[in-house]
Amino acid sequence: MTTRILPPAEWHKLAGTELAYLATLRDGPCRVVVVEDPDGTIVACWGLMTVVHAEGFWVAPDHRGKAGIMRTLLRQASAEAKAMGANVVWTCSMSEQVTRLLSHAGASQVPGAHFVMSVEQPVAAVADAVTV
Repeated sequence: MTTRILPPAEWHKLAGTELAYLATLRDGPCRVVVVEDPDGTIVACWGLMTVVHAEGFWVAPDHRGKAGIMRTLLRQASAEAKAMGANVVWTCSMSEQVTRLLSHAGASQVPGAHFVMSVEQPVAAVADAVTV
């Protein structure tokens, strides 16, 4: 088995994997780590990318449903993301209302559940706990 960084010129090899969508969502530096068998077939992959992640969306209960507040918040947050060099923002929704707002704003839902993982986690412990 070989492990390497897959260059963007070879990202077409990700067809059929969970990273097939990567080219359309990529924002900033991105590296795709692959494991290949002796024939060069990708048997595992994981994309690492730097993104602006918007977190903690909240509106006071007595101001919910007011379009002006939402426009003001989204306009300034978008400007800040652009100032950070982003052309997309990753975020999550914890409610039906936020999901509707994000959809209305043109956001695309990313498949799967999203997690935060420490890079300090011992690899052996994770390998013992997970069977993929």
